[in-house]
Amino acid sequence: RRHGLLEKLLEDDYPSYELRLVGHSLGAGVCTLLSYILKSKFPTLKVFGYSPPGCTMTWDLATNCEPWTTTFVLDNDIVPRLSVLALEDLRDEVLELISRVKVSKYKVFETFFRGRDGRRGCVFGSEGANYDFYDDDLDDLTHIIQGILDDIPHDTLYSRQVQEFLQIQDARKEARGETNSRRIRLFPPGRMIHLVKTGEEGGCGHLLTKCITCCTSNSGFFYTPVYISNDDLDEIVVNGTMGTDHFIDRIHDELQK
Repeated sequence: RRHGLLEKLLEDDYPSYELRLVGHSLGAGVCTLLSYILKSKFPTLKVFGYSPPGCTMTWDLATNCEPWTTTFVLDNDIVPRLSVLALEDLRDEVLELISRVKVSKYKVFETFFRGRDGRRGCVFGSEGANYDFYDDDLDDLTHIIQGILDDIPHDTLYSRQVQEFLQIQDARKEARGETNSRRIRLFPPGRMIHLVKTGEEGGCGHLLTKCITCCTSNSGFFYTPVYISNDDLDEIVVNGTMGTDHFIDRIHDELQK
């Protein structure tokens, strides 16, 4: 800005060009913040962000930039869902669930990862276009968890430790006052387009691709773009693609279709 490089490029060298800011992950959030600085000088500016962090902006900043900012999020990507609030909620839910489990945790994880008869469990989806086995695994896991939670152990050493931990955390949040993380909600910016997984191909070719790429490719999956609100991604979804859905090549492949 001090050297006037953008002005020289866009006003003198390429007057017919318009400014576009493009970024992925943290870069997407930075581009949106930068757009607020440059918008008055370049009113036709546009921002395209891919998987920005969920803790990027306040509600007003995240929504006021919708006219010039478009954000893309692929399925269960964890990064646009990340915030202190979401992480604290996930931590509390996991601790509470563990405190309520009375049977072997191995049985839950076995169903979650392996499914029936040694097949892939519900975390990895079905092996083809037929989702019957996948639904059976989900039913099995739901049945196990419901059975576990029906009889809640109210007074165990672990449950007392969890309650003591949560009380300490609540006291610390109250001590922080207005800086309490639960009172400061942040959101991903712009007009949000969520690419939702709606199907999967069958066949050996698709399974071979998943094997070769260690399930990091989205080849063979079907996604549908859906407009969502900036506060819709307020929960961390734990599954097998929560990390790989953040890869820029996966988003690129879907947007090229």
